[in-house]
Amino acid sequence: MICIAAGAWVAAAVWLVPGLIRQGHAGSSIPAINAIFSGRDVHDVGFYLGMWRRWAAVGTFMVAGLSAVGFSVVRYRASIRKAFRYDRWWSPAPVGDVLLISAWFGWWTGLMEFSYRFGTDAFSLRPSEVQAEDLWLAPVAGTVAFLLLALALSLAVRLAKRPHSLRPALVLGLGLLAFSALRLLELGIHPLAAALLALGLAVQLSRPLAAWQTGLTSLVRRTAVAMCALTALAAITIPVAESWRERRALAGLPAAAAGAPNVLLLILDTVRAQSLGLYGAARPTSPSIERLAERGVVFERAYAPAPWTLPSHATLFTGLWPHQHRATWGRRLVDGVAPTLAEVMADEGYATGGFVANMVFTARGSGLDRGFHHYRDAPLSWSRLLGASPLLAWPFERVRLALGNHRRAARKPAAVVNQELLEWLDGYGSDRPFFAFLNYFDSHLPYGPPAPFDTLFTAPGDRYWAIGNSRQAALYSEEELHQLRASYEEAVAYVDHQVGRLMEALDSRGLRNNTIVIVTSDHGEQFGEHGVIGHSNSLYDPVTRIPLVIADPRSPGLGGRRIAAPVSLRDVPATILDLVGASGGLPGRSLRGHWMGGASPEPILMQNDRGFERLSMLGVVDGDWKYVRTFRAEVVEELYQVVSDPAEATDLALTADARETGSPLARLRFLADSLAGRPEVEPGS
Repeated sequence: MICIAAGAWVAAAVWLVPGLIRQGHAGSSIPAINAIFSGRDVHDVGFYLGMWRRWAAVGTFMVAGLSAVGFSVVRYRASIRKAFRYDRWWSPAPVGDVLLISAWFGWWTGLMEFSYRFGTDAFSLRPSEVQAEDLWLAPVAGTVAFLLLALALSLAVRLAKRPHSLRPALVLGLGLLAFSALRLLELGIHPLAAALLALGLAVQLSRPLAAWQTGLTSLVRRTAVAMCALTALAAITIPVAESWRERRALAGLPAAAAGAPNVLLLILDTVRAQSLGLYGAARPTSPSIERLAERGVVFERAYAPAPWTLPSHATLFTGLWPHQHRATWGRRLVDGVAPTLAEVMADEGYATGGFVANMVFTARGSGLDRGFHHYRDAPLSWSRLLGASPLLAWPFERVRLALGNHRRAARKPAAVVNQELLEWLDGYGSDRPFFAFLNYFDSHLPYGPPAPFDTLFTAPGDRYWAIGNSRQAALYSEEELHQLRASYEEAVAYVDHQVGRLMEALDSRGLRNNTIVIVTSDHGEQFGEHGVIGHSNSLYDPVTRIPLVIADPRSPGLGGRRIAAPVSLRDVPATILDLVGASGGLPGRSLRGHWMGGASPEPILMQNDRGFERLSMLGVVDGDWKYVRTFRAEVVEELYQVVSDPAEATDLALTADARETGSPLARLRFLADSLAGRPEVEPGS
């Protein structure tokens, strides 16, 4: 029977399903099959066959494993019956003890997971996703996960009409504890092999523990009370300690200058300039920012220093180029590298608050929180509790996707970010000026703004979340790319709406007339330009040209000005310090000279040091010229005149004139190397 089943599976995997895929792709089989495999003509049949081969390989492995298990059961059934004799495994125990011991193991598993992640992050420079609240969230999540499994086991025992026993609960608890430890150690063991090894360890360790049933039960009962008390103490102490630290820091600040303005820095994560109506987009994506721009100055050609979040934000906070602060892929912004904007503002007597929705690369573990008295990243929620335990997170994620919810469970919407800021402003109880930094994340994949913005530019039910995971535009049709961009711009419109709501809230509190507002982004997004999707994989304008609006209510003549000269996000911190009259400073130069007159354009550096796509890139913008160098197996250079060629369609580095001595290519190559601190060529070569 096993051989027949295995043969049927091989036949289905090798002949039947590939045949259905080929017919479905051609539109000549069952309609349901056609709907799955056709209608997306950019994917050739090889795409779907390759996908099936991967699934079939996993399925074959599972069939082989089940076949081996079935054969072993038949061949060694007498030995198995002896090993699982009733008196060995089902020594009766109260169901309460079974559940309590399972929860006990879950608590220790959660604490072990937190301790390991905290310890490894403490001795590395990578951005950490571990939060202080995880000290109690992880044990609680582990307890819940183990209790749910123990309840399922108890139900199975009841249905089998067996008395409850301690040994299966011990195997379950010890097995999950061992499996979690093996996965944390990242030994390169396949998950199935790790599960089998953990099961073997659990079976062996459960024998002496089951024999010590009375003593074990007594130990668990005595320590359970202390474990609950410690968990509650951590849950109460952590927020209280944070509040006390903030109040103490605010009390120790020097007096701020009389009449010092508030500063509100809004970062629209992943928003590119060309998708805003303010910069000529066809869709009405930015009415609120346009109203703000009527009271401020708009920079037409503002550039991010990097095509992804962490290095771009680190430059925004330090005024250093990415190669100088070195906060990049696998490395957070390290203390002592340079003072941050928040630290300098605090020295000027400002209360500083950060409120972020990008809960990886702007969270506390990124190092960007340095200098902030109050910093809010991941909020406490059910999804965060579930995510604190891998045993809960994995099934929760599968169920969520199966129910059709493709939005990120742990995402913090812009409305919540605004609410956190307003609660802080209403509650910090000081007449000090404030410096507040907000990071909105709604315009980052997967795009899923709330109603009515989710149908602003797309029809209900569009499956925009199913595409965009690959960064190669050739895998998608023009219609899919159009749909992806429309969904993105819906999210941009939602963020813009929340910017407007925040301005109204500041007005109602009487804060607007003394608050400098800066709206910008950390990087943009690509939708097939130059054959790529997303960000972190190029230095083209769609991903590096960002919005920049500065509105200072103390300068009424500033409204409606537009600056055509190229500027960098690097100069924003120096500009803020200049506008508030700070005595301290940061690298870069104030942009005020551009609207006051007399400022001359400076070259702008852009870098990508091995981001998500594992690419190193170097670029520079100087006037109308833009130079990009990509380090692959061989170095690739590109040169564009971006004012006359905004789509960067004509690569002038390919022309014969570009190779001449003294050409723009040679000049910009030398300029890029000089700015990046790597003078590898001589000027004019």
